[in-house]
Amino acid sequence: MPPLFSSIAVGLAVAWLLFILLFDGWDEVWDCIKLSFTPDIISAWQGRWLEDQWAGIRLLLWLGISFLAAWGAYAAMS
Repeated sequence: MPPLFSSIAVGLAVAWLLFILLFDGWDEVWDCIKLSFTPDIISAWQGRWLEDQWAGIRLLLWLGISFLAAWGAYAAMS
């Protein structure tokens, strides 16, 4: 199997495992995405500033670690 396909498989596996750990379902992912596009001042006025920050951190962790796992697998196999 070419390294590209193997690294994509590793990245998707890590993304799925992190999804299970960080989110309760796809509705929560969409809420995190909506909150990440809401300006911080509006979230603060709505009293959701901490929820907004945590949503951004969870998205960053989920996507960042998944990408780094795929990139690391590709670098190790090349």
